[in-house]
Amino acid sequence: MPKRRLAAKRVVGLFVEGNLRDRTRDSIATLWSKLGEQCKTELDLKVYGIDKSQIVALQPSRIPTRPGATKRAQFRRETLDVTIDRALRDDGLTHVIVAFDALPPNEELELRGRRQEIGYLLEGLHASEFLADRLKQTAGSLAKRYATEGCLDPREDRLEHLEILYMDPMFEALLVSDEATVRTALGHKSFPKDWPSFKNTPKQLDTYVIAPAVEVAHKDVLRKIGGRYLERKTAWALHILENAPSTAALWGHEIMQRLCRLLCNLPDPIAS
Repeated sequence: MPKRRLAAKRVVGLFVEGNLRDRTRDSIATLWSKLGEQCKTELDLKVYGIDKSQIVALQPSRIPTRPGATKRAQFRRETLDVTIDRALRDDGLTHVIVAFDALPPNEELELRGRRQEIGYLLEGLHASEFLADRLKQTAGSLAKRYATEGCLDPREDRLEHLEILYMDPMFEALLVSDEATVRTALGHKSFPKDWPSFKNTPKQLDTYVIAPAVEVAHKDVLRKIGGRYLERKTAWALHILENAPSTAALWGHEIMQRLCRLLCNLPDPIAS
C-alpha cells in the first residue's frame, strides 16, 4: 500500500511596516507572531519589517521629482520585490502577505483611496524583474481585481499565494478599538489626568491617541519600555498586546479578522 504523502508545510512571509532602526528590531516579529497565534492555524510565520518607501520605489517612473517625503524612495538600494525575492530563496517561503498602513499616505504619488494604494503595490510587483513568474502572475490578477469598480465581496474560494493586508487608517486602529485594555496595560485602573479621547478620533491615531496615552503611562511602565511611543511604536504596541486578556475587545477588530482570514485560507503550497 503506497504511503500517504504529507502536505507541505505553509511557510508564510509577513512583510509589515515597521521601524527598521528600532533598537528592538525583533519585537516586530514578536508582535505579529503574537497576532498570528490568535488565529489558531498551523503554519510557520516569518515576519520582516519593511519601509513604505520600498513600496513607492517599485515604480520609479511614477515618483514625482518635486521635493517630498516619498522622494527618498528614489535613492533606496533595495525595493520591496528584491526583499521578498531574497526571503523566498533564503527562508523557503511558500506564501507572502504584505501588510502596510494607509497612513501616512504616499502624498507625492497623488494616490487616492484604498484601491489605488493597493493597486500601485500590486502593479509594481507584477512588473518586477526579480520575482518568480507565479508570484508576478498572482500580483497581476489581484491588481485587476482591485482596479474594478463597485463593492469587492470576500472571495469564497481559497486565496492566493500573495495577499495584501491594508490597514486603514493604520495599525493603531486595533489598539484604539480597546481603550480599557490600553489603559490597563499602561498601568492605570482609572482615567489618569491628560488621558486622550479614544472617541471621535482623527485618522492619525498614532500621533493623537496612542502617543498621548503613552505619555501619561504609569512611571513603572515608562521605565520598563522606555522612550516615547512614536520613537518605539513596536515595543509599546507589543507591550499592550502582551497585557491584553483573551477576552479583550481588540482581538475582534477588523485588522485581526482580516489577518486570520488570510492565514486560515491561504492555498496549499505549490509542489516544486
